Amino acid sequence: MCTENYDPNYPDRPVVDQYIPVWAKHSELGSKPAFIWADDQAGGGVLPRRQMLTYSELDSAVQRMAAGLLEVLARGDTVLVLASPGIRLVKLIGLG
Repeated sequence: MCTENYDPNYPDRPVVDQYIPVWAKHSELGSKPAFIWADDQAGGGVLPRRQMLTYSELDSAVQRMAAGLLEVLARGDTVLVLASPGIRLVKLIGLG
């Protein structure tokens, strides 16, 4: 786990995966959008379909996926992440 420069006041640090739980529990940030995905391929000249993920939802999803991976993987195992662009990819990247 990378912990250098861990300070929730400076989100430009290279340890964003460490910020997610902090932001998810923050009273003003937990329910705010962490990511909004606009699907440009919705087509038909209508506004793009949007999906939103709050910091709290992102943290919960990352924790669930991490727990599932830890059940079947051991330290040093190689993992291939194969996902289409979208909210699910954002959750997978959040695993850090």
